[in-house]
Amino acid sequence: MLLNYADVGGYREVERLKDGEDGTTCLQVRSEVEFRLTAEQASLLGQVMEKEYKEYVRVLGDGFHASVVRNGINVMRIAAILTALRHCSSLSSTNVSDISESLTCSEADFQTAMVIGTKLLLHAADAYNQIAAADREAVPTIKGSYQKNTFFVSLPNSFSTGECLSIADKMGISERSTKRWLSQWAEQGQLTHTHGVYEKIA
Repeated sequence: MLLNYADVGGYREVERLKDGEDGTTCLQVRSEVEFRLTAEQASLLGQVMEKEYKEYVRVLGDGFHASVVRNGINVMRIAAILTALRHCSSLSSTNVSDISESLTCSEADFQTAMVIGTKLLLHAADAYNQIAAADREAVPTIKGSYQKNTFFVSLPNSFSTGECLSIADKMGISERSTKRWLSQWAEQGQLTHTHGVYEKIA
């Protein structure tokens, strides 16, 4: 089971997700139709989820881990909807019996679902921060502003100062703030800095 959330969030496998006989990961849409990610797509989704879990929970705290898990499930659902719509639009008939028993996600639909999932998770983090801001004592693990947290998550695992400043500029963050945050993250043990290269600490 490639989408086994026990590794990233202590969750059991989702009942409607199961392994196909050929190694693909499936979502049972209804008893007659089965949706599949390819083995490569499922593996990539699992890797992205694990990376997002580590980064978001490190910044926002354990209270956000369920949102990361739900987002992975939502990516599967979005991919399933896109695949079903594409398949149905290609049919010459509207007869339900003409729908294939097994639908495999195309790479285009998978990438679209992944992009949507990334945006949804950013919005979830924003909402989490806004709720936490109303009662900081209830969620003491929140560190800094939403913009700062989002910026940290947007950075790759390894980056140079120039790459960091380029990302910051696209997000409307000043060079002064960027360098101050880099120093703070290094002091807090969230980054290492060697020979001009920053590395996120897992």
